[in-house]
Amino acid sequence: MELVIRKVRVVPLQPSDEYRFSEEEPIVIGDEDRDLFLALLDNPLEPPDSLKRAMAASRTLLENQ
Repeated sequence: MELVIRKVRVVPLQPSDEYRFSEEEPIVIGDEDRDLFLALLDNPLEPPDSLKRAMAASRTLLENQ
């Protein structure tokens, strides 16, 4: 089980106010980075053996709960 706790800031808004979250801002990358990103989406890397073992162990734990 994974538990994620994020700190938040409560900001009172007026109807005319607009609050933008950092996740809403676009990330600008160069052509080379864009091409690499798209290539990895088309042909993802093989996960390392350590990740495969961790996922198998996690799956076993979840099935035995």
